[in-house]
Amino acid sequence: MNELTSKKLETMPTLAISMVCSRWRDLTKAYPILWSRLRIIIPDISPNHPRFRLLSHYLVFSQQSLLTIQLEGGVQGDLQSHHLGVCADINAQADCWHVLSIWEPKVYIALKLNSMERQHFPVLETLVFPNLIFDDPAGLNPFQNAPNLHELSLASLSLANLGERSRFPFNQLTTFSINRHPAEMGNLLKISDKMRKLHIREVLPGDSAYYEHCTPPVAAPALKTLSLSLSFFPNQNSLAEVAFASLTCPSLSSLFIEARNEYNWPWPRQDILGFVSRSSFLLATLSIQFIPLSDLDLIDLLQSLPSLLHFIINDFKPPLSIASTSPGDQESPITSRLVQSLHAFPQMNSVTISSAMVPRLESLSLTFSSSGTFCDRSLVDMISSRWFPAAYADGYGVNTSKSLESEGGTVCLRSVVLRFPNREVDEEIYGSLTHLEEAGMRVVVTGKSSES
Repeated sequence: MNELTSKKLETMPTLAISMVCSRWRDLTKAYPILWSRLRIIIPDISPNHPRFRLLSHYLVFSQQSLLTIQLEGGVQGDLQSHHLGVCADINAQADCWHVLSIWEPKVYIALKLNSMERQHFPVLETLVFPNLIFDDPAGLNPFQNAPNLHELSLASLSLANLGERSRFPFNQLTTFSINRHPAEMGNLLKISDKMRKLHIREVLPGDSAYYEHCTPPVAAPALKTLSLSLSFFPNQNSLAEVAFASLTCPSLSSLFIEARNEYNWPWPRQDILGFVSRSSFLLATLSIQFIPLSDLDLIDLLQSLPSLLHFIINDFKPPLSIASTSPGDQESPITSRLVQSLHAFPQMNSVTISSAMVPRLESLSLTFSSSGTFCDRSLVDMISSRWFPAAYADGYGVNTSKSLESEGGTVCLRSVVLRFPNREVDEEIYGSLTHLEEAGMRVVVTGKSSES
């Protein structure tokens, strides 16, 4: 990306390369795509020149390359002539827009998109409007003639009467991102029947209308990836509770849950277990980061996901979570009980063994930053048990005839990433994983000193 308004050559790599010598300048001219990724901070545009010559330089040398354009930042008051000049230059290249990102509603208006409803956008694939609110979906009509458009991200959009009010090609979308979950979410999912990725962000403090339940739950039959970015605003409903109670996703393969600030909502245990049961999906990837929940709640969830291949758990607390009432003081879900539950042979004895939880697990990423403790040797032993379960059991003389091993059972764990940002790594204990790394497992272990 070339940040044209920074006044620093290192943020404009293509220009920097072209200034090395005449040969390198000719080389950059021979590859127009190098000039096609542009980032402009609107308030940083110099008012001394009505036309932004550097932008014109990049646009000329980009020729007909697919353009990625980011117009970021806002200004106080009205846009001035130097701002409008940039918008006019960008507008003139509309047939080359590939990715268009606009942060400021005034810039969206200045691009005169409302007068471009007959404009054709032959190569446009992605629209990113992180701060734009469309109370009327007709505001997106300028992009009705974009046959390759498949990704839309915005702050808010009215989904009531969506099909009647908008000519935007929602039926083409495969990726959608929004800052709310309205009761009319079903309208969008019905029209956008090709949607594969849905990202809902809990970032706007407001009333409960931002996060409303869908009753009954709505189906997203094609959805493969669901991402929830959670925050805590006490005057509105919990997004996690609303989303898990409102959606049914039978094709879901990846679930990402992440908190963005001091997150104090209780873990929606019944809602998420109901979501899993109702959807009956074969989840492959689960990522839970910065979310306060107990080890028992996490174990309950993992027990309902026998198809899981990749598991990421991070109990690290953001810097804001320092106060005594914050989630930073809650017990980490990463405990000895969780570790034992992940063992290939939990409750192992010489007579029989219990079935392994998440028997298909291939990769594990664990970040433990809590002040709590667990047995490091148990963690190493759990990892060893899942590298070659049959050999591990033979070494202890364990009868595996009644275990999942006899049903095609516990697969080989291929990758382990362990991070301990608040304490040192015990080299003697974790050094024993070296032989697994030499045998082919990917092993990464970092501690306080290596993180700094």
